[in-house]
Amino acid sequence: MIQTIRIARTTVTLTLGVMFLAVVGGLSALNQVGFPERYCDWLRSEFAVKGIHISFETLRFDLKRGLIATNVIFYEDERQLRPLLKAGEMTVDLDKTKALRSEFKLYNLKISDGTASIPVDEYRMVTANEINGGLVITEGRRVVLKDTSGLIEGIRVNLSADLKLPKFKVNDLQSKQQDALKLNNVLALVLDELALWTLSPDTPPELTFNLKGDLNRSERLQTSFSLRAKNLSRNNYKLDDLILAGDLQSEVVTFDEISLEDKSGSAEGKADWSIHRRDGRFQITSTLQLRNFLESCFNRSDLKDFDFTALKDFKFTTPPKLDISGAFSAPSNGPFSLHATGHGDIENFEFRGSQFDKISSNFSWKNENLHLRDFELSHEDGYLKGTLMMENDLTRFDMESTLPLKAFRPFIKPDGGLDRLLQNVTLSEDSNVDIFGELHKSDLPDWAARGEAHLSNLAYKGTRIHHLKSRYSFKEGVTDFSEVKGLLNDENENARQRFRGKPSEEIQADKIHHDTKTRFTTISNLRGQVWPTPIVRIFAPSVAEHIEEEYRFHKRPQITLNGRFAGTREDRDLTSFSVAAHTEGQTDYPFLGYDLPLQNLKADIVVNGTNVTVKNLLAATLKGTASGSVYCKITPGKKTRYSGKLKWDDISFRSLSQVYEFKEEETGILKGNIDFNGESGGVRGFNARGMASIKGGHLVTLPILGPLSPIIAGILGDKRMGYERAKDAAAPFAVKSGIFQTKDFTAVSTNITLTGEGWIDLLTKDMDMVIRLNAKGLLGLVTLPLQPFKGIFQFRGDGSFTNPKWKSSPFTRPSKGDNDPIFQKPGKAIKVPE
Repeated sequence: MIQTIRIARTTVTLTLGVMFLAVVGGLSALNQVGFPERYCDWLRSEFAVKGIHISFETLRFDLKRGLIATNVIFYEDERQLRPLLKAGEMTVDLDKTKALRSEFKLYNLKISDGTASIPVDEYRMVTANEINGGLVITEGRRVVLKDTSGLIEGIRVNLSADLKLPKFKVNDLQSKQQDALKLNNVLALVLDELALWTLSPDTPPELTFNLKGDLNRSERLQTSFSLRAKNLSRNNYKLDDLILAGDLQSEVVTFDEISLEDKSGSAEGKADWSIHRRDGRFQITSTLQLRNFLESCFNRSDLKDFDFTALKDFKFTTPPKLDISGAFSAPSNGPFSLHATGHGDIENFEFRGSQFDKISSNFSWKNENLHLRDFELSHEDGYLKGTLMMENDLTRFDMESTLPLKAFRPFIKPDGGLDRLLQNVTLSEDSNVDIFGELHKSDLPDWAARGEAHLSNLAYKGTRIHHLKSRYSFKEGVTDFSEVKGLLNDENENARQRFRGKPSEEIQADKIHHDTKTRFTTISNLRGQVWPTPIVRIFAPSVAEHIEEEYRFHKRPQITLNGRFAGTREDRDLTSFSVAAHTEGQTDYPFLGYDLPLQNLKADIVVNGTNVTVKNLLAATLKGTASGSVYCKITPGKKTRYSGKLKWDDISFRSLSQVYEFKEEETGILKGNIDFNGESGGVRGFNARGMASIKGGHLVTLPILGPLSPIIAGILGDKRMGYERAKDAAAPFAVKSGIFQTKDFTAVSTNITLTGEGWIDLLTKDMDMVIRLNAKGLLGLVTLPLQPFKGIFQFRGDGSFTNPKWKSSPFTRPSKGDNDPIFQKPGKAIKVPE
């Protein structure tokens, strides 16, 4: 029994050994020689049943690795017209026991050194090299990929998947190809962008995909992905690190992680994209050097709606800090659309040569439209804050500023019309500007804008202004200001300080038009109760100086100004404007070396070039009235030439005596007229012709009895007995170089007639006059022994006009001969000419 068992054991051992040797030999032979063709066909057909269409050159067996096929090609369908993947080697792990019974059960499929062409759109395909990976196809027609990778255009792509294989016929091929193209959208987007970058050969970007779902229902596929790259460069920009991670589900691409890092800072965010709707959302926080990033990474064709011209004018010291969220869409039959909101901070930057401390703003962007809210621009000398709305080419703004004008230079064309206008504006530390309106971005720095401005504490051409409000319009070299209201700061004006007058009230103007090309300014209906010198100084400094010197207002007058002003010295002769002035207070007007007090002055002042004409002049003065016109030719650097006509009525001779400092304050009423001309600088430049008359006054006191007059007056007990005062007088006169001359002086009283001629120097007050006297009645009898003709004798006066010395002198025949009034009888009825 024991022997039988031993024989049986030996037999089994030998049999198993032989079988093992046979199997080993057979497998060795299969490894060396390969499987017969019928087995290869069986393997191909079994793969085809599972939806995998392949061809290969050889099939052999390896004890460690299993079935090995070489020069393998995977095809799109059973017709094998379009290869999808070529591999140098494919390892197939089958259930060996079932395989010996011609049953196919695939455990695993591995590809080595594969190459594939991948369509990314209808016209383009990319090549994947160095494909290596494993594939498992389950009984339920599911395919599982593990540790699969390849190199696509310099990018290491890793792929893992758990997918249900599709069931489709050849007729369904076109639609499935379209689905495949949709699945490659993410890959296409990544490849398109990375193609513009220079990749590091040492650390190629790594793109990882993980797919799950049913290939029969592509809309239900779930794809997670991640892209990691280091040391990228594009143009002059270098990106140290890039991470994109997300998933594709229900045709929506979601970026759960977006991370960029360069030497200046980093950006992080999230985004999503609907493949079907072709729209998406995003949220990004960035501290990157935005200008460097956008300038180097994009161009106008990339972001056609972005204003790169403005970015090029920025120089950032520190990166901008941005927090942005929004949505975008790119419909196949419409334009790209972007909507974003967020907040931005930029510190220590330079814009077109001007240094700024910070910009801070909330913003919203929709397509080409940008809205900045709570905008604040900080500068070492002030701030600019408010809101801006940029719609297409139009920008609307509402701003408040305390910045100096130099901070706005980046927005103004050098030596342009607006620049020349603002060169005359001076802002102080306390200045404030509120401005709203609209402008066209395409016109910067040549503004085309309109709106309303409120300014305070400024100066224009040296004239200080408390506040100024106006609507404005800048367009094509033309500047218009309308509904102008302003308050002058005249506390240091000589015209006001001279008599400590009240400050000017608010001025108004209907319109101020400025041609920035010709530099002419036209003013319509500027009006107000103001000291006029500061206003006129803005446009005609020499005229303002003349007004300040010649019209010394005690109270601010009511003025109305209209006209045109030249902005260049060459065109100053084309200046033409008028000022209607009226003041209820006193105005001192220098006349013949003294200030003539004028009350309730009204005048129309017309200026042409540097020439001033005063028309419709009317004023009360010295208890009477004066009217007329004056013309002044003002030449800078030279004496002012003048001419004019004046008429005066009912002037108090007593008041006149006080103004011109006569020794005695004589009584009487003065009337007359004068045509005059001359030049400034004193009485010596004064020339005139006219007529003057006094009614009921005492023009001169004459010792008509000569040396006997004081004695006779003493004997009679009446000192007036020897003296006679002329009551009414008239004289045509002329003034030459400040010397008053008359040849036809006539004066009458109750008892005498006086005639004469002579001169008075208005500068030195020296005089030389001859007076002839014709006495009647008792006075004529008393003086009879002293006179060569009955009742007639002559006196001569010299010395000072204010203190004349009269002496009897031999009678000389007057120039009119017997026609002289001296030979007529005096009487009250004699008419005094005016």
